[in-house]
Amino acid sequence: MKLFSSNDSHFAFETLKNIFWFTFIALAALGLQKIVELIEYSGGGTYLIYTMSTVEYIVLIADVVWFLAEIFKSTYFSILKTIDDIKDFKKNRK
Repeated sequence: MKLFSSNDSHFAFETLKNIFWFTFIALAALGLQKIVELIEYSGGGTYLIYTMSTVEYIVLIADVVWFLAEIFKSTYFSILKTIDDIKDFKKNRK
């Protein structure tokens, strides 16, 4: 029996994979924030600080939007597959 053959385990694996990437990208945004704080502390230019802050927020917003889109997509396809399985089960039961 294949480990990820059922819909539930495939959905769980995809969700865990998405959580991993979400966390990885969020940590990159956190790293950008720390760099901005370091630049502010060392007296860096305001243009550089604003640019780096903007990039940080863009990365964070893109990460959240991507994560939610992946979760909705995985959920949608899992629901469609479950509906097909229910229809097949009803058809074979008759």
